[in-house]
Amino acid sequence: MARSPGATIAKQKRTNIRNEHWASETRWWSGYEEKGWFAAPRSLPFVLRALDSKAVSGSKRVSPAYVDLLSRHMGDGVIELEHDTDHAYAAGYAHARQWRERMVLLERAGFICSAPHFG
Repeated sequence: MARSPGATIAKQKRTNIRNEHWASETRWWSGYEEKGWFAAPRSLPFVLRALDSKAVSGSKRVSPAYVDLLSRHMGDGVIELEHDTDHAYAAGYAHARQWRERMVLLERAGFICSAPHFG
């Protein structure tokens, strides 16, 4: 098994498995060569469960709002929000008010910090 330059053993193993089982597939999502993707920590499922716990958010689900924020993160720890209706729709909330309520809960729980910026 010859490795490509710069490939790790684990990456080469996954490539071999893909080639063995799906050799005819010419397109798969890798994330690294795509535009419009975001890297998420492996702990994300645990964070989302914690966010939706009664201790953090009561009976409201805040994890969709958090995933929307993560998906808009462009680096440097800053997310510039545009229209709350767009964020509400992306997170699956029926109204912008619901999204704004979740943002307050996320901030109170210490998962985000917000600041107005008009620039």
